[in-house]
Amino acid sequence: MSFFKKNKHWILIVAFVSCRAALTGEEAKIADLIQYQQKLRPKFEIQDAYKLMYQGNLGIDHIMGDTAAAKEYLEYEISSIRESEFPDEPLIENISADGSIVRINLRPFERLGMNSGKLWRVMVYSTEHYPQVAEKFLHAWALYVKLCEKRALAFDIEKVRFFDEQMKANNYRSAHHSTEYVSSYKPAYRVVLLREFENLFHLPNY
Repeated sequence: MSFFKKNKHWILIVAFVSCRAALTGEEAKIADLIQYQQKLRPKFEIQDAYKLMYQGNLGIDHIMGDTAAAKEYLEYEISSIRESEFPDEPLIENISADGSIVRINLRPFERLGMNSGKLWRVMVYSTEHYPQVAEKFLHAWALYVKLCEKRALAFDIEKVRFFDEQMKANNYRSAHHSTEYVSSYKPAYRVVLLREFENLFHLPNY
């Protein structure tokens, strides 16, 4: 038996640790964020990583252009979801490297009997008080691509590069979740500033 076959398990562990040690602090935070999402939802794809980076750095401004419609849709979505689905879904889901921006998943929100009016206030405050800096998103996305090139993240690098070229041609605008992600997980959430959500809902009482 060859040395590699005999020691394959340990070689892979050493390779992973070595790769991990080579990451900068910023890269490690992005890697942790993506790997958390992959563990939470195994059908998480490149397009979903892009959306994660976008929301985690630009907030929710893109859905708040018409505030009346956004408020009406929040109420409609909460009334339409099946709160019994995805019982392990967390209420709060971190989507930013610094932990400041999160998704509030509406199914556990509704299961806990939380107030949609308060959530709306958090959404408005978050939109008004989070700076929209496109360069921050572009930097985070570039780090994701770099991590894939380093094989620190388990995505096909050729597909990542192809997707990046498509987004670049579209001026790196917002994107939807992948079809597989939507079909499998039926995402229903709102993106807000964590500190404001915690303050208004007096967490950790919930």
